Amino acid sequence: MLDLSTPQNVNQTLKRAFNRGLVLDALRPGPASRLAIHRRTRIRLTTVGELVDEMLGANLLTECGSLPRGEGERGRPELLVGLNLDGPYALGVSMDRERLRAGRVNLAGEMLASHELAVAAPDQPSRVVQQIAEAVAAVLPGGAEPLYRCLGLGLSVPGILDTDAGRVIQATAFRSLDEGAPLVQRVREATRIEHVVIGNVANAHLSAERLYGAAAGVKDAVLVLLEPGQIGAAILADGRPLRGAMEASAELGHFKIEPGGPLCACGGRGCLETFIGWSYLRRELIDRGRCDLAEANAEGGLNEFWSSPKAAVASLRDGALQRIGRAVGNLVNLTRPTLVLLSGSLAAHSDAVVIPLKRQIAREAMRPFAERLEVKASALGPHAGVLGGASLVLQQVFAIPQVAAV
Repeated sequence: MLDLSTPQNVNQTLKRAFNRGLVLDALRPGPASRLAIHRRTRIRLTTVGELVDEMLGANLLTECGSLPRGEGERGRPELLVGLNLDGPYALGVSMDRERLRAGRVNLAGEMLASHELAVAAPDQPSRVVQQIAEAVAAVLPGGAEPLYRCLGLGLSVPGILDTDAGRVIQATAFRSLDEGAPLVQRVREATRIEHVVIGNVANAHLSAERLYGAAAGVKDAVLVLLEPGQIGAAILADGRPLRGAMEASAELGHFKIEPGGPLCACGGRGCLETFIGWSYLRRELIDRGRCDLAEANAEGGLNEFWSSPKAAVASLRDGALQRIGRAVGNLVNLTRPTLVLLSGSLAAHSDAVVIPLKRQIAREAMRPFAERLEVKASALGPHAGVLGGASLVLQQVFAIPQVAAV
């Protein structure tokens, strides 16, 4: 057992973990020689060699041929090593009230397999756990391969969580997910996967963006998760996700924007989320005579609302986007990021959602902050939620420890 009882052992352990993270980070753009890794990281060449050999043995890295020798060069060619894209993998599950998505993701963030199913009974926790197990089983490698290559399973859940206990404190889309036992424990038993972690859905999206998307290398950012009837945010401050006392998103959807307004699923009144929900929007469409009751009750009405080309819908949609932009602008003024990332299914509607929302955020943010702010849609696409779940596991592999002076 490793002895951490002395400062010397603690320092050596942290230093090795730090160097290991630097080596893995240096290989994320592609294969490199040990000498190239040494030059990129400034880690001693002998230490690089030890770490590379250790990770080759753990199957995290693989040999990728050698560099061609130049004319007249002598000696052994430099061997290349890279991330083992056919080796260890992470599993991700993304949940909302309607759909459950699962995926198997390699170390480069490539989706190796995916599966999607409709949530059968969001108010029945045992059925939800059963469906998680079904979705996970559908993306595992075929045959009788054991789970030895699985680094773990990450669950991306909309709600307020206790990540240390693996428990859901509140999730408005689901009821009593922790009925009988913490969700992580129940999923671990149902899937037989030992390492299961849980994260808030917006924070998970941000984790994926930091590993594989537009937030890589960014120190201060806000991710806004835009789904039909749902909005959340995650904040990156000075290179660290802002967590607070509980694992939750910046609850943008529960900003109170109208005192005494409509009742929200959270129990409060006047929350932003109520003004972008189908119940409110449908009533407004009917009251304003912009559609009849049959049309307003049509299946998929909320999804159609955000993409509809009808002029009658456009003004109401503009009003919803103004409210969202005002809330995001206030968040920009509070956190002063250099990047706002729009993620989720609504971020795919460039003309109807992204472009007008960009304009509104620019109007609402204070000029000094707006001038240095970039607002853009995520490029991770429909797999962002699953990548987010998997990244909760993968970020532990690529972690570079940050140590504060005491």
